[in-house]
Amino acid sequence: SSFLNICMGNDNLPQVLYRDGAVIKLKKFDGNNWNLISETTEFIPYTFISLVLDNNDIPYVLTNYQVGSTYNCFVKKFNGTAWEEVGITGFSEPAISLVFDTTNIPHLCLGTGVKKFEGSVWTSVAMPSYGYPYSIVGNIKLFFNNSNVMYIGHSLTYFGSSVSFYIKRLVNGEWQSILSNGFMNDKVFTVSGDY
Repeated sequence: SSFLNICMGNDNLPQVLYRDGAVIKLKKFDGNNWNLISETTEFIPYTFISLVLDNNDIPYVLTNYQVGSTYNCFVKKFNGTAWEEVGITGFSEPAISLVFDTTNIPHLCLGTGVKKFEGSVWTSVAMPSYGYPYSIVGNIKLFFNNSNVMYIGHSLTYFGSSVSFYIKRLVNGEWQSILSNGFMNDKVFTVSGDY
């Protein structure tokens, strides 16, 4: 098997998504047995697949389909019988992660930006602005604290070199720095916890 993903639900029961031969299977543990929830072939062509549970333990799948240097990113959720696309996706950037805020609204981290699902469409979230010669180059990580404040971590370059990792939070529509200096970008970083 491959594409192994496991998520713990709010009911403290894990769900696992994995490839088994020519199919992708989703199973949930009930305390004694692993029960099959979904079995499909539709995700097989994708080069990246990630399982995410929303605040109500509904399974979502984030996928990339890459041909050469061209990406197509899709978000789908399981409606109880089948996987359905969430809005119009197919974004031409590599997907990084899918995060839900405390009101259960999905936020999609792409190569150099973030999109928020509002009703039926994905809208762009204004990223922190630094101005020339600084530029955001990826490694975007997203987190919401218990007060639904958005935190974002990302890599920033100066004249295209000297990459550092910065963290900011969005308060009343304004990005605030919570670090005076960036971390050197020589490791994989994750944003979590409360502040």
